[in-house]
Amino acid sequence: MIRTSERFKRSRFTGLKHNERRDQRAGHSVERAKVDIVERFALRLLDEWVNDQCVRCEGRGVVRTGGRYICPDCAGSGRRPIDEAARAQALGIPLDEYRCHWSRRFHDMLALLDNVNGSVFDTMRRQLRE
Repeated sequence: MIRTSERFKRSRFTGLKHNERRDQRAGHSVERAKVDIVERFALRLLDEWVNDQCVRCEGRGVVRTGGRYICPDCAGSGRRPIDEAARAQALGIPLDEYRCHWSRRFHDMLALLDNVNGSVFDTMRRQLRE
């Protein structure tokens, strides 16, 4: 039997392995870069949300070196100050691009996580009362 061109699937015999074909279909490097920046954004966001205590005063708001002083890093709040340069570096983008496009996203997502945490806390408190 002789194969005709209509039955021969040329795309299967390209010499590329499965992973290479998947990478070829996945898109251009721009699409991969977008996925990477979203992953880096999520990692930095969760890190900031979980580790929100000030490093210098360990979340107390006061520093005890030669007396009691209000922590100069967090201004007494006990929360880690926002470091825009570190955020931009974690995302792998310039600082001006971070300020233009990503600062608001960090703020909004941290607020969303706090809101979800509060609703979970309220639900658990109600269920424990019953």
